[in-house]
Amino acid sequence: MDHEERPELVRPAQERAARKYGQAFTAGNTVLIGDTPNDVLAGHLGGARVIAVATGTYDAAALREAGAEPSSPTSATPRPSSAPSSRPHTDEHSDKRPLGSVK
Repeated sequence: MDHEERPELVRPAQERAARKYGQAFTAGNTVLIGDTPNDVLAGHLGGARVIAVATGTYDAAALREAGAEPSSPTSATPRPSSAPSSRPHTDEHSDKRPLGSVK
């Protein structure tokens, strides 16, 4: 681990991505995806946009309280596939909702 404090992990990740892809990564083009209030805080303080997903211990209300905003009125869960999908898999029986917050 590069640092104990999550916000301090964003900058090294941006620097590594810049070296690998040959372009600058900034708050405008860096996205942090997480499922805890600490992840939301890390993105906001570290210089990244945040997509928060209520897939773990914390529900959508807890993530909104941390600063995430709803991005979709429908529930979604990841597809169990190695290939990316252009459409999210929705599960009408799930109460997990994706959240997004743009700094």
